[in-house]
Amino acid sequence: MRTAARAYPALLRAGFAGAVAYRAEFLIWMFSTNMPLIMLALWAAVARSGPVGAYSQRGFAAYYLCTLLVRLLTGSWVVWELTMEIRQGVLALRLLRPLHPLLAYSA
Repeated sequence: MRTAARAYPALLRAGFAGAVAYRAEFLIWMFSTNMPLIMLALWAAVARSGPVGAYSQRGFAAYYLCTLLVRLLTGSWVVWELTMEIRQGVLALRLLRPLHPLLAYSA
């Protein structure tokens, strides 16, 4: 477990470098992840003049912040990455390392 704890910062740096290397994909991911915040701003502006249906400004804020939280906690690309690495043969290299492959995905 200590080996994993010591390796985790390096895995985070490598994962961030890999994400930033593909700038367009990174920007699209950032935009789509923050979409609930953009929608919150739009609906809060609409609700400023009064409630929209059963939602007030506070109701919109609660809804979209919960949506953002659920999206961040449940979003996972591990299945897609794992299948791609199996097809390309990269997973075999990960299995030779002393760390569990899923630990690298968590970074």
